[in-house]
Amino acid sequence: MAAKINCPYCGKLTDPQLDNCPHCGGPMKGDAPEIRGHAGQQHCPGCGAPVQDGDIVCVGCGTNLITGQKITEERRDAMARQRNYQPLLIVGAIAVIALVVLGGIFLVLSRDPVKEALKLSQNNRVLDAINVLLAHVDKKADDARAQFLLGKLYWRSGQHGQAAKAFDAAHVVDPTNREAGLLAALAYSKQPGDTGRNGQLSALNRLVSQSPDDTQAQYLYALALGDAQDYAGEREHLEAVLRIDPGNALARRSLGIALALEGNLSEAAKSLQSALRTDGVDRANTQTVLGLVASLQGDPEAAEAHLREGVKDESSTVSLAQARLGLLYMEQGDYDRALPQLREARKNGDTSPTTRFFHALCLESAGLDREALDGYSQLVDQGQGRFAVEAAIQMARLYLAQGNDTKAREAVRSATQMGGASARLYTLQGQIHVLDGELGEAQDSFRKAMRENPDYGPAYLESGLLRIRRGLVSEGLRELDRYLKIAGDSPAGHTEEIRLLVEQLRQTVVS
Repeated sequence: MAAKINCPYCGKLTDPQLDNCPHCGGPMKGDAPEIRGHAGQQHCPGCGAPVQDGDIVCVGCGTNLITGQKITEERRDAMARQRNYQPLLIVGAIAVIALVVLGGIFLVLSRDPVKEALKLSQNNRVLDAINVLLAHVDKKADDARAQFLLGKLYWRSGQHGQAAKAFDAAHVVDPTNREAGLLAALAYSKQPGDTGRNGQLSALNRLVSQSPDDTQAQYLYALALGDAQDYAGEREHLEAVLRIDPGNALARRSLGIALALEGNLSEAAKSLQSALRTDGVDRANTQTVLGLVASLQGDPEAAEAHLREGVKDESSTVSLAQARLGLLYMEQGDYDRALPQLREARKNGDTSPTTRFFHALCLESAGLDREALDGYSQLVDQGQGRFAVEAAIQMARLYLAQGNDTKAREAVRSATQMGGASARLYTLQGQIHVLDGELGEAQDSFRKAMRENPDYGPAYLESGLLRIRRGLVSEGLRELDRYLKIAGDSPAGHTEEIRLLVEQLRQTVVS
């Protein structure tokens, strides 16, 4: 290692191999400066002020005694050098900011909200996923992928109305997405009323218009038209399905139903028989429909044969077949055979007011009044529809027969409050007025019954008997004669007793 020497300017130890002294900055190479003596006094080259050996800076003017420059000039040079770097620093800073901004824009543009929403939904953050997609489609409604996923998420969260709109939007933007159209129709079917029905029809119509050979869409559209009671439209599209696929048993059976609803019973029967001969058809359900058609055609024997086939298998229409078979037996007056069928229909889930009413009526006919009243009461408690009114009337009639005037009044009041306005109801009102001694009100009720239905015999019977009771024998006899003419020889009308009464009254009047 080289020996250190004293700096010829400041006298401090330094490395002779360096270009400049690390302490004072003086040059270490080249001609050495004149060595200041320790005894002699030196003067500043800048201002001439006396300086001592070993001084570096003149205290008078600030001159660097080694380099000959003033300290202020050195600082100015340093600042000048710093200013020379400032433009480069500014440019560099702007470049960095620009890179950051461009990077942010790139991240925004490269962000895929559909993927983001899908990831959120996979983590069970469905609401967050929906919000991401809503914000996206609010700006870009024509993103079919986003609308389709939005529909699926709405469906998953049970919001079928919103799902329908999203699926619909996806299918409008991308007509090739058949699944979106079908899901839109399905989601609309979950909505009640005209909104759901019209939306379903619109979605299916769009599918059919875009793909006329799509038999599934054609079939679904036909069923939707039938649900909207457009039976001619239903038939037209079912025929289109069968032109493409003649072996489609479901379409052929549905065509039979559509024809029957149009009133073309003979063609309906042909279509249904043809469906029975097609492989893959649900035979029990088809037999049930054939039984209904035969019943409408007035062929009870054929109806019974088909309906009995319909109740053999556990089909979706077994309860319907049982109920209709029970009604068929009731029409024939065979209540013993009717009651088991109606009971089984109820057990198999038939909750229709029709079946419930006739089941109760069948119980009443079988002498099971308590069970019948329970059945009628359930219909009245629901308070809706024609059968609720009829059930209340039947309850009033039963209670009157039992001598329970209070319950009879309540039942008549219920029927009236539900909008009942039949000859039967007015006749029952009249009978209750008679029990209450309100004979004028009773006569008015009987007159209303006869105006409502001029062929309703019991109204003439009750009115005639009341007039005779009030001393109006001639008028009463005329109304009793009218009753006998309407009733004929029906044993249920007690015509023999009434005819005997009339003859006796006439003899009394003559004598």
